[in-house]
Amino acid sequence: MNVARGIFSGFFSFILVIALIALGIAVTINYTILNPDFIISELDKLDVHSIIMDQVRSQLPEEEPHMTKMIAEVATDLEPWLKKQTTDVIYAGYAYLKKDEELNIVISLEQVKTSIKGKLAQAVREFPPPELEGATQSQIDFFLSQVYGEIDSQIPEKIEINEAFLGPG
Repeated sequence: MNVARGIFSGFFSFILVIALIALGIAVTINYTILNPDFIISELDKLDVHSIIMDQVRSQLPEEEPHMTKMIAEVATDLEPWLKKQTTDVIYAGYAYLKKDEELNIVISLEQVKTSIKGKLAQAVREFPPPELEGATQSQIDFFLSQVYGEIDSQIPEKIEINEAFLGPG
């Protein structure tokens, strides 16, 4: 009788340990990767500003230090906007993955354009390029209007993330 009790006790103890380990893993996953707040908090720990600046510096010519400064200011100005957009995208993505909602995320880039244009105008007025040295205000405004047109053509009005954007896979 004691032998049978020992076997059953050992067997059920083993089942209990396996169940507790599986439950611990499930709870950990639920509170981490399955939790949008956890993902957002982990993204907040990243130094996005320095990552963006490293990418920008690698693409700008070295003889344009004022452009690097202007872009750093734009990145700093847009950091709260970027955090809000990231939060919105994460929550919408989780809602889509849970099948609660259709995937339809629209990110307006008007604030990005406005910030870039404002910092560019400020930079041109403070440190005009060599071709604008001694130029009149109307010439500077004309130059800026051409650059603004180029910015408008390069940066879309909005980014839409939906099922068609992601593709069939």
